[in-house]
Amino acid sequence: MTINPDGTMNVPPNTTPGVYNVQYQICLTADNTVCDVAIATILINNDSCTTEKGMLSVIKN
Repeated sequence: MTINPDGTMNVPPNTTPGVYNVQYQICLTADNTVCDVAIATILINNDSCTTEKGMLSVIKN
């Protein structure tokens, strides 16, 4: 899985269904030295992808 600069996530075709934790870093636009690390929990099933809190847009290819 990859996270795009706009915050969307690409899920490769034929990804095995399951729960995936994806770690990413986010920084302030005004000061890119102020950053924090977060973990997105993604649930992949046979038909769709959802996030733990609906905070990311997920694109299933």
